[in-house]
Amino acid sequence: MSMSARIGPYSVLRLINSGGQGGVYLGYDSRLQRRVAIKLYRLPEERTQHKKFLKEAQLIARIQSSRVVQIYDVIVGDENIALIMEYVPGCDLQEVLNEVKLSAASALSIAADLAAALAAARAQGIVHRDLKPRNILVTASGRVKLTDFGIASQKGRSESPARIEASASCISPEQFLEKEVDLRSDLFALGALLYRMLTSIQPFISEGRLDPDKLLTHTPPSLELLVPDLPAGLAELVASLLQKEPDDRPADTQQVRYALREITRGIPLSVSGSLLEESRPYFRGESASDAPLVMPDDLRRGGRSHFLLNPRFPLRRFIPSSSLARLVMALGTCALIAAIAKALLIPSQIRIHIEQPVTKFSSEVITPHEVSELWIVEQIKATVSGEVGEILVTGPVGATPVRTLFATRQEHVPDEQLSVSLRCPGPWCLLSVSRRAEDLLVSRQAVLLSDMSTEHWRQTIQSVTLDLYE
Repeated sequence: MSMSARIGPYSVLRLINSGGQGGVYLGYDSRLQRRVAIKLYRLPEERTQHKKFLKEAQLIARIQSSRVVQIYDVIVGDENIALIMEYVPGCDLQEVLNEVKLSAASALSIAADLAAALAAARAQGIVHRDLKPRNILVTASGRVKLTDFGIASQKGRSESPARIEASASCISPEQFLEKEVDLRSDLFALGALLYRMLTSIQPFISEGRLDPDKLLTHTPPSLELLVPDLPAGLAELVASLLQKEPDDRPADTQQVRYALREITRGIPLSVSGSLLEESRPYFRGESASDAPLVMPDDLRRGGRSHFLLNPRFPLRRFIPSSSLARLVMALGTCALIAAIAKALLIPSQIRIHIEQPVTKFSSEVITPHEVSELWIVEQIKATVSGEVGEILVTGPVGATPVRTLFATRQEHVPDEQLSVSLRCPGPWCLLSVSRRAEDLLVSRQAVLLSDMSTEHWRQTIQSVTLDLYE
């Protein structure tokens, strides 16, 4: 070990969390100027397992969803391997559940985000298999992201039972019996998690351990007996997810997401964003004075970056081995790309037109002094940019400064249109944001109290905007 705060090209700032598989660190990528999460694993002795791990990482990196933590890179040493992932400020769900019983609104919000994550994973043929609270991250905007597909696998791929693992709190009957698993196993885990969030009871755990008899034969008490004022339809959904036989559960995430949307419509708008309020006290601290950490020598000195290239097209055979040759090649490639882009005037931004916000305030209403039409538009712009990438904004408020780049071409027609309204008839305000893109028209609303803090206003606007891009 050596006192070096780097793994490959990534600076390592501090430890975030440690677990049985390895530590998770906060890192920084100076090339792209973004923070990253770095998870370390000890490589198994068998060389064949090294290839399996890299193949799994490539597979998981193909999942494209804002509800899944993205993998950016893999650094491989002789004895260790590091996954470079999206950094998610906030905390994990286990830290929240250790302290509070979540409201029904928060539990439904989490379940909806996880269902979206499972849908994206299924599109790549991936089963997560370990849907435990430690693998669910609560973000600073009050949403959740699913992470740690470390024991994930392609649906239908055979594995020896000894390698099929899961935490006791989220294991399905077929997983326990070492049978083949698919998406319905993850849906069972989602049902168990919903039950726990709503009751603080783990339905198949006794005295801190998995109870096989409960898991395989017993049906847990109905939520209607344990939770007062339970939203209509929620008990039935959880019961369907916890069926012992996979064929008796919902067949896909579409059914579950539809049911969750219908149930959520019965939740008052005034409690939207409750997850953020309930989880914020447990967010990890962010420090500007992080100290260097001890990193394994094999990753620091000899670690090789395995960018997730298409294995059918091994580009690395065309990359020169010397540093100088690679630099010259990189500069030449950048110059070529810039020349082509300049010649063709290919727009890299998504063009979004934001209409004039509609605002109406009662004379008695006093909102945070920062709140204005321009401020609201700026929060929406920042949120959309973080979700879809670089954007070019037109409109009467908050337009992108460079507005004439494509003025002589047809491409100036916006790809999307957003409209915003804020009405404050009394001590509460109703925020509405709508998105129109081709045949898509979707709207979201949220209720704000006029005397809430500026940060609460910002986070609510971000959450409503994110919902438009689900």
